[in-house]
Amino acid sequence: MLLKELNSNGFGIFKDVFKTNFNIEYAELFDNLDPDVLDSMLNLNYGQRNVISNIDDSNKQLIIKQILTINVQRWIKIKNLLYLQYDVSNPKFTESKTGTIKTDNDSTLTGLNGVKPFNEQNFTDNEKEESEKNQTETKTFNTTNIKEGSTNSDDIITSIQKEIEFRTNTDNYKYVLSDISNMLTLKIY
Repeated sequence: MLLKELNSNGFGIFKDVFKTNFNIEYAELFDNLDPDVLDSMLNLNYGQRNVISNIDDSNKQLIIKQILTINVQRWIKIKNLLYLQYDVSNPKFTESKTGTIKTDNDSTLTGLNGVKPFNEQNFTDNEKEESEKNQTETKTFNTTNIKEGSTNSDDIITSIQKEIEFRTNTDNYKYVLSDISNMLTLKIY
């Protein structure tokens, strides 16, 4: 059976299963779009694909409902990411650095204390003093810098072009239609 045969004769995947069983999620994903439009788009784009053999008219609603149950929350998350609002011309970059600095200071001090008796010209060695100083210092640091904007206008132009290309090539209808088709049809394409 072809996908367009499964999704016809008064039965529509979006009309009879998606919107009926997942009304809130349907509205969140597709707003007020008529489900017949999505059924037509599914048939137009993927209708010639062969449906997997264990799906027939008696179990198609149950299987489609199970597929939607498993995937609908993921589709909503993807849509929310796709429509996330941000300023492409003023990007924010977060840079984090973590590290340790270790400093070793070793020093030795040797000194003589001399004594000069009364009426003597030279000092005599009284005692020799030696001291050692060992100092180790370890510092751990974590820094986070948030930079805004770009100093190069070419970066901004490139970012806007990439954003436009991404937004025109990606919409929530395409990935939902593609996912449903891929889960219902054979992988011979």
